[in-house]
Formats: sequence, structure tokens, C-alpha cells
Amino acid sequence: MLYIRRITGNSMYPTLRDGDYIWALRRLRGHYRQGDIVLVDHPKYAKIVKRIQSIDSNGLFWLTGDGIESVSSTEMGPINHRQILAKMFWHICPKDHKQ
Repeated sequence: MLYIRRITGNSMYPTLRDGDYIWALRRLRGHYRQGDIVLVDHPKYAKIVKRIQSIDSNGLFWLTGDGIESVSSTEMGPINHRQILAKMFWHICPKDHKQ
């Protein structure tokens, strides 16, 4: 499944900025790795875009944001692979955001 998502907020800044767009594609469980940027259906924060910080020995994923405005990985808690909707493969930065 293909997802196109508009970024709101700067929790992933400087990688992604408020107003940017991502294209994300559903992957098989084993295809998500540390460092991937993923779209997640989080039980507390709804649909969010975060980076996979680590994968623990139980197969749970810990997420992080790239920016200082992000909620901590501890506060987000671990998620399982079923909560990962897709992996980002393309980033569109509106012209007024380019430096």
C-alpha cells in the first residue's frame, strides 16, 4: 500500500519539516531496520512519522524523532511491527523550504 503524508510539526527536523510530504510504502516485517523513517499507527499519538531508533530482542521497535520538538522514545514506548504502516521512500520538500 502506498501512503502520501503531509508532515505537520517539526519533530523530524531537520530531516523533515512542517509542510513537507513523504511517500511511504508498506514493507514486510523483516524489511524494517534501525534508521528507517516510518509511518506508524501509534496507540497514543495516532499516525506519526518517526525514525526507528532500535529493535529490541523481543522484536519491538523503539522510535525517535530527529528534532528537539519530538516526544522521547521512552514516552512513546515500544511498538510492534503491526503498528508500522509503511517505510518512507521519497521526500518532497516544497520550494519555499529549500535553503
